[in-house]
Amino acid sequence: MATIHGRITNVLLALVLLALLAVLGMLASGVRSGELDPDNPPASTMKSLDEIPGSWSRMLPADDGAPGPDPPAGCDSSRFDCLEDFFNDLVLDRETGLVWQRDAVNYTATVSWANAHTECMTTRYGGVLGYRLGWRLATFEELQSLVEHFVGPPPLPPGHPFIVNTDNFYWTATSSSATTAWAFRFDGTVGTNSADPPKTNEYYYWCVRGGQGYDGM
Repeated sequence: MATIHGRITNVLLALVLLALLAVLGMLASGVRSGELDPDNPPASTMKSLDEIPGSWSRMLPADDGAPGPDPPAGCDSSRFDCLEDFFNDLVLDRETGLVWQRDAVNYTATVSWANAHTECMTTRYGGVLGYRLGWRLATFEELQSLVEHFVGPPPLPPGHPFIVNTDNFYWTATSSSATTAWAFRFDGTVGTNSADPPKTNEYYYWCVRGGQGYDGM
């Protein structure tokens, strides 16, 4: 029995000695434990409105923008951002992610439905609009995404930066039949200012960039 106890004692002493040698080796090599706290605080995970894509699932105020004149009144609100790279003539709608012409009066005329498509696709990219292709006629849903109930005319969000005509309809890209298309007028109460006239009629048009416009007619 004494022999067994002696062997156990020798093993324990050997383990303790090895542990001491390991500690002495670490100290001799200069190994030190590191700081528990990071060198810098963690970066913020918050994103600005410009970094969050439009989702059609939120409501943003449009009446907290710049008072003008530079940039024009209504620009740089929580919802609408007039783009400086395009001389503030284009407006990003942060609610939907669509980019609109700010001035839908001086850049437009009354044309047929087919010519409204052509105007947006072939001429809207020039000059102050940035020489960028991809412009198209807005669909009915997209045009109505700008509409605000119980205000107007025009029935647009209070504080908006847009310039629009109120004396006639605006074409939309949405057909109601093979020969008629939906149009919208900004001079009245929402619900009474839309119609589906013949595509040969001549109305204003409002071009948009982005989104997924589609018309099967």
